[in-house]
Amino acid sequence: MDKALRQKAYSLVKLLADSCQQTFVPTKYERELLEILADTLKTLNNDGASYKASDYALLRLYNLFTRLIGFKAVTLAPETKACF
Repeated sequence: MDKALRQKAYSLVKLLADSCQQTFVPTKYERELLEILADTLKTLNNDGASYKASDYALLRLYNLFTRLIGFKAVTLAPETKACF
């Protein structure tokens, strides 16, 4: 992932993370999502990370979000849905 894409991905994930922090009630699953969001942001912010590491971090985030939403373990507020 080149630097411009990494910066765009970082800004979008940061927007999602900020929205989640404002709307989530601290349940086990929501804490897990917040941890994955923080880990993804850390990876995307690391200029030394390989493109595979960035892609993998985004994939993990997407998979966890969709799995927990699908199982209805997490319900997103309308503003968080817009970010997702």
